[in-house]
Amino acid sequence: MSVLSLRTRGRHLQLGHTTGAEKGDVALPIDVMMVKELEILGAFGMQGQRFGTMLNMIGAGRLNPGRIVTRTVGLHEAGGVLESLETYGPTGVVVIDEFRA
Repeated sequence: MSVLSLRTRGRHLQLGHTTGAEKGDVALPIDVMMVKELEILGAFGMQGQRFGTMLNMIGAGRLNPGRIVTRTVGLHEAGGVLESLETYGPTGVVVIDEFRA
């Protein structure tokens, strides 16, 4: 476990979700974390100030975000997509592309 390798007042950065097998549950050594005063950080996206760079890369053809889009849905289907996250249903990225009720 990476947390055990951290120095005192070290930081662990968790990027993205856990696997389907873990289902969001990961054992953490709380006593070690407290004694060593560790910081646990999470991130699941890009910082807003970096969007311009990303959009320029898309415009230049160096980045193709469509490769990770596995499905597009209308706004009326968004609730079902969110519910399916509970069972790790969708893989890839689901994009809402229709906003009429």
